[in-house]
Formats: sequence, C-alpha cells, structure tokens
Amino acid sequence: MRNEEARFMLANLLCGAVKPSKIIGTGHRNAKMQASCHLRKVIHNDENPSFRVSQVFVNSNGNAFRSEESAKRSNIYTELSLGVHPQSKQILKFGVIEAPGEDGFMVYTIIDAT
Repeated sequence: MRNEEARFMLANLLCGAVKPSKIIGTGHRNAKMQASCHLRKVIHNDENPSFRVSQVFVNSNGNAFRSEESAKRSNIYTELSLGVHPQSKQILKFGVIEAPGEDGFMVYTIIDAT
C-alpha cells in the first residue's frame, strides 16, 4: 500500500466513509482503532525508514491522542510503563510520537524480532 493511498484511507476511515473491514477484514475487536493503527503504522514506516515501529496505538475511536500528555495517561502506555503488557518481554522501546494525519499523537512500540 502506498503512502498516499494509506493517507486517503485513513481520512475516509475517520470520517466514516470507509469501514474498518475494508482495511483489516472482519472479526476484530475495536476494528476502527485497529484499522487506524494499521494505516498509521504503514504511513509512519513509509515516511521514516530509519525509525520503523512495530506497533502503534491510538484511541478506541480511531483518532489520535490529542496531546502527548493524554497519550502518556492512556491504558496502553500505563501497561507498557509498568511492564504488564502481554508483549512486555519482547518490547525493546516504547514512547509517544506524532501521529500521521496531523491530528495528534500515538503510542509506539519497537519489538525484538529475534
């Protein structure tokens, strides 16, 4: 998927013109959030080849966190900070970065592939 196509799909997803199932398929919990995370990860990794992330997380409605502080108050960031996230043992690094789409911030993780 090309960057322009992913940006177009993200904008359409957030405004309700595209269903999450068109992006990630059916049978997912929090489908809009997962579709948004998938597209934002694709865009970020395409634009930042020297800083590729493994996962990104946004609000359950698919929108980015409004501020860096709100991202750090999120459940996912708290789980990562406390080391209680199910993948904590595999995570090399996590933090908060600006979200593609210029609508806020997202939590990211970099997972050890070995």
